[in-house]
Amino acid sequence: MGSYFAKHPNTPRHVLLDLAVATRCGKVIAEIVDSHPALFEEVAAIVNERIRRDIVIFDFDDCKYLLGCGVLDKESVVRLYRLLSSETENRVRYGRERLWFSKENAAVRRLFAANAFTPPEALSRLAFDNDLGTRACALENPSLPIETIRRAAVVGLRYNHYGVLEHISLNPNCPVDVLVMLSMSPHEPVSRNARERLATKLRGLVES
Repeated sequence: MGSYFAKHPNTPRHVLLDLAVATRCGKVIAEIVDSHPALFEEVAAIVNERIRRDIVIFDFDDCKYLLGCGVLDKESVVRLYRLLSSETENRVRYGRERLWFSKENAAVRRLFAANAFTPPEALSRLAFDNDLGTRACALENPSLPIETIRRAAVVGLRYNHYGVLEHISLNPNCPVDVLVMLSMSPHEPVSRNARERLATKLRGLVES
């Protein structure tokens, strides 16, 4: 029923906001903001306040929708990441450990890996995740720490992991020393991306 009202174009504003206050379903929140974009700011404020005050703790599937529709602020992203990635928390809530690293939750980890608000130390772990898509999102995230970029590049060059190197070469904050190494890669997409990034950085230096 909540999903019906969330998506219906004629649902009154006050009903939609009451629904955002009451629902425990991330999908319903996403449907409200997708179907009624004018309410985005108000709904986002409601959701973040509920998370901040521990009124609701969203599940893995809920977070997938909330991250996807963009309503979470930095504090909420950090809080939900720490809750969902905690083995202790997962054992208490779900009765089993390491749920965070399961294949079924790879989509959630990918969204955290791509999110600009995810803590840098979390991105450093996600950059070496067992899921290829998660690693790719983390390696391209501008918030990924420089030292992690260097470490991933060394591993990629040592074992000729061209997919890893290509994602690193697409990171806008990839340091110059890594770009120089990547520009000499025999894998053309990697070397091309690195040369383009180097040219952009050089132009920036000249213009400044």
